[in-house]
Amino acid sequence: MSISAVIIAGGKSLRLNGINKSHIVVKGRTIVEWQKEAIQGIFSSVFTVAHNPIMPDIPNYEDEFEKIGPIAGIYTALKQAKTDYIFAFSCDMPFLNRQLIVAMIKQMETSSDEVLVPKHYQGIEPLHAIYKKTVLPIVEQQIKTQKYQIRAFFDKVNIAYFDIASYGFNNESFFNINYPEDILKANEYATRIKS
Repeated sequence: MSISAVIIAGGKSLRLNGINKSHIVVKGRTIVEWQKEAIQGIFSSVFTVAHNPIMPDIPNYEDEFEKIGPIAGIYTALKQAKTDYIFAFSCDMPFLNRQLIVAMIKQMETSSDEVLVPKHYQGIEPLHAIYKKTVLPIVEQQIKTQKYQIRAFFDKVNIAYFDIASYGFNNESFFNINYPEDILKANEYATRIKS
């Protein structure tokens, strides 16, 4: 199964005064450095979808649509990917779980699903999900009809939900940084997991 990892970083970070979230430092390392470590060796390629390159060694593509939210990033990622699948995740998640990602890929390898989204007791995670390139025309149609929520096209594709609890995972992978206080929480958590 050919799959690329895609860091989605198109937001304006208004709640963080426009700070580039991927460059926020958590326990001495930027979020993107945490992410690179977690995904190292899993994917045939890695790229970003952002207004500006995040790191010099990672190819970047700009969103083809502006001011419509993360669905623009999913669209651009699917369009630019040279692989059959993408694992798309948000730039503000420092604690990606390598084992969870590998388990999700294994499930996709043996299924006919086009989308695989983690599910937990608080909801679903469309920005930590696997998408097949075949959904690109559907995503494009959603944008044309101005339905910008990612989950708005889920009823039009073959989708499965990865129940993380049934596989023994918790939802710490999905911790994301939206507010200044989240940076403090991230540093506290990183101290616990690295001690």
